[in-house]
Amino acid sequence: MLEIWMHFARLYWLVAIPLLILLYSGARLYQKKRTARFSPGFARPASTLRRMVCLCLVLSAIALLIMAWARPRWGKKQQDKDTGINIVIAIDISRSMLVQDGENGRNRLQIARELVKAILELTQDKVGLIVFSQKATIVCPCTSDRDALHLMIQELQADVGITCLSSPMELGKKMFEGLEPGKNKVLMLITDGGDSSETLSVSDPKVKKMVEIENKKALGMADSLAEKKIFCLWVGLGQETGRSVPMGNGNGHVEWKGQKVLSKVNKPFLEKISHAGQGILIPFTQSTDSLPAILASLDRIRTDGKAQDPWEGLQDQFYWFVIPAMGLLFLEIFLAHKSV
Repeated sequence: MLEIWMHFARLYWLVAIPLLILLYSGARLYQKKRTARFSPGFARPASTLRRMVCLCLVLSAIALLIMAWARPRWGKKQQDKDTGINIVIAIDISRSMLVQDGENGRNRLQIARELVKAILELTQDKVGLIVFSQKATIVCPCTSDRDALHLMIQELQADVGITCLSSPMELGKKMFEGLEPGKNKVLMLITDGGDSSETLSVSDPKVKKMVEIENKKALGMADSLAEKKIFCLWVGLGQETGRSVPMGNGNGHVEWKGQKVLSKVNKPFLEKISHAGQGILIPFTQSTDSLPAILASLDRIRTDGKAQDPWEGLQDQFYWFVIPAMGLLFLEIFLAHKSV
């Protein structure tokens, strides 16, 4: 529904109108008495009506200029504006997502699938889907087609690579660039935080160095997303106690120099990167554990963006007040000149 709205951005300035009118009227009265008292011989009679007209013209011009300074805006405003948000969900499919540290022996990827399905059922927003390990790939652009999203989520499989967080952040940023403006943007990253030196019982020094470089790049991307007003919602999967990483074929576990590689949620780094990007970290182990917190965060994002400027879309109309004010002042100057 479209309605015509009017709004003053600096409404408090309108208080100055009666104050300045009183001040101006007092000054003119004081000047009149002073002239009559000290220069009675030079005081020339003038038309009372003309003086009153000139006074009204000046006061009206002052009132119009103050109203112009108060930034009047009006126009057509959409009342039933869509309050949805655009969500891009990035799911970690690295090998560590096969770790079975969830309820009833479920692995992290299974928990991620169930979580995303629940979010799709309980929200009406457009959702896009990214999967990532060492590289990120768009599985589905932002869409309202829940059936297509459910099908793609069900077919997700783990990769053999390690987790690189900067790649889904960069790809998510590009996905948002092509979406309609005016909606809040949420990048939800569901991950265990990557295979850093803190999540492995034993690790290759080369891997450690590569992860350090990657983490530094990811922190820079978090800051870049915050500048673009893309809200990052981090969902940390996994327990804080290390569990062995199974092989992709299900036979045995990943080993390094004869020892099993253990993986746990990299909570310290997830906290660090969520803070760097002004986002939120929600630890998650079960599909019913933290789902209310995730939905509440989405609701806050959905509401906050629409509360920033309720008069968005109205056009500045100050010139409708400035032009008449100038005309009144010129008219007052003309009448005052004729009375001399």
